[in-house]
Amino acid sequence: MPSPAERTTRALADVEADLFSAEKAFEDAQSRLKDAQRDLETALGRINQHQDELDQAVAALRERSPAGSRWKTATAGMDELLLSRELAPSAPGGPVGAHIENLSVHFDRLRAVAEDSSREQAGAEHGSQQTGAG
Repeated sequence: MPSPAERTTRALADVEADLFSAEKAFEDAQSRLKDAQRDLETALGRINQHQDELDQAVAALRERSPAGSRWKTATAGMDELLLSRELAPSAPGGPVGAHIENLSVHFDRLRAVAEDSSREQAGAEHGSQQTGAG
């Protein structure tokens, strides 16, 4: 039968072997993690590259978009539209007139939203004054 000292020594040898195995497994996992991080960075780089290409393509589409469309601001291209010799700016129902009517509808909508917002804000302030006074 082994002595208590032999059992302790054997147990320490087992612990040392287990510790060595655990350290080796840690090194392997750390190496795989570094490889995975490199792969992740490479994949993100490719995603960013393709997103940049997509942004450029959409920007080109927006640039070719006609004035008055959602992809153009309300005034973008208006100068070209007004200065164009092919169009008759004063002709009712002409392209410029239709564009101005379209802008008028948008401004009316903005005005209504602003008025509603002002009324709501005034009502909220009035309500908070009443609850603060009570």
